Amino acid sequence: MMYKILFSPIGMTDPIRDYRDGPALHIVRYYKPDVVYLYLTAEMALRYKSGDVFVKAIKKTAPGCIIEVIKSEITDPSDFDAFSDLYKILTGIHERHSGSEILLNVSSGTPQMIASLCIGATSLPFSTTPVQVKAFERRANADRKHLNDNDIEIALECNEDDYNNINRCVEPDIFEFKRLSLKSRLSSLLENYNFVGAASVAESEDFISQKGRALIKLANFRNGYDIKNAEKIARELNLLDELFPIKNASAKKVCEFYNILNIRASQKEYADFILRVKPLSEFLAMEFCAEHIHIDKGAYLIKQTSALKQYLDTHYYNQFDFAKPVSIAVLICVLRFDNKSDIADSLEEINNLTALRNKIAHSLEMPERINVNKILKTLKELIKKKYEKEVKAEIYSVYDKINEMIKEEC
Repeated sequence: MMYKILFSPIGMTDPIRDYRDGPALHIVRYYKPDVVYLYLTAEMALRYKSGDVFVKAIKKTAPGCIIEVIKSEITDPSDFDAFSDLYKILTGIHERHSGSEILLNVSSGTPQMIASLCIGATSLPFSTTPVQVKAFERRANADRKHLNDNDIEIALECNEDDYNNINRCVEPDIFEFKRLSLKSRLSSLLENYNFVGAASVAESEDFISQKGRALIKLANFRNGYDIKNAEKIARELNLLDELFPIKNASAKKVCEFYNILNIRASQKEYADFILRVKPLSEFLAMEFCAEHIHIDKGAYLIKQTSALKQYLDTHYYNQFDFAKPVSIAVLICVLRFDNKSDIADSLEEINNLTALRNKIAHSLEMPERINVNKILKTLKELIKKKYEKEVKAEIYSVYDKINEMIKEEC
């Protein structure tokens, strides 16, 4: 028997928002499907328990509709790979309802979920109809206020779409839709600073300009700390001063390294994060020490003076060897000698991660808690103290700036 089927992920705008239909409910209202499959991530299933609130909303609008709630085990809806089961589910629905029209709600859910459905609409071996629901008054949903969970049923009773006959559903052109889905996927990858993935998407399809591809390549080099090649591309694009505003070599090196640390933290790559903390803190310690004390930065050697020797011998039981490269612990000690106890305290706090660093290097286990935000804050404060005149605040958002430039080239 032929049916009209709706497959709908459930997002934060469902089932109602601002006393207007959410996308899933609006499609039900105007397409009147016979069967609705509601797809919930683990977070949405937990938020709405059995999914009754969605069932009630749809039943109120379409009493005869058959509804099935599909609860996935997806805990990270920003992960593209997590949605690989969508194609199996859609194939199963197609086989169960052979010959039926399958509608896809491509307005609800995360960008990754929407992109996965968009790609499915262009690659599945059977026909589907993507349906987009425009926000009321043609505004984006980003600035709209979410209802509290307990207010949803009350809001449904006051739903303005029950008596305002304004159909906000549209069916995008399928080929344009593929382009939009790729843009959505690229946007998601950029938001997660996954420039390797972004490069792969950009090279596979013709939806982004050569400049956009070059910017992705630049970001990839930069995120891999290959500043020379990143600057080369920026120079070719006439963007060197805009994207690399710091001219002081040491300040540039520190800020580039810090930004990579920040990205690793945002990606929850904590092992890599911690392994990179030590070289940055050592470099900063060396820079602060070199203000008043002669240091061979290349060899990590401190020039001996009688006062410094006496101070270090006190702390190292007359066994300090000026011929050996210094560690960060020694540099912290030298900073205290140089009356920079505040800087020494900050670096010592970061240096306490050394034991953790060694644990990670020799174990498959990850510590449960790492206060990366505190580490980043302390490092940023140290950078400001050392390079306040050379470093401008916008350098810390330069990757976001590059991302926006890339999106403009799509």
